Amino acid sequence: LKELEHAHALDPDDAETQNQIAHCYLHLGRHETAATLLHKLIDKDPTNPKHLSLLGSVYLTMGNIEKADFYLDKALGHDPLRE
Repeated sequence: LKELEHAHALDPDDAETQNQIAHCYLHLGRHETAATLLHKLIDKDPTNPKHLSLLGSVYLTMGNIEKADFYLDKALGHDPLRE
């Protein structure tokens, strides 16, 4: 996480780094922090399936099935590999 935060400081607009930071927060049990970061990313790029699916996973981990289902379905709808 420390290295990712350093990379983020060097390039604060890199959405991939921010997504990885949110992923770390999820695994560290910092679910609210991960969700907040992901909502900011989705505000900037509302069709990014990586951000949407990770937010769905965060909500699933938090036990919020309704929100998890919403974001996971939305991610599938924007997945370029899905026909």
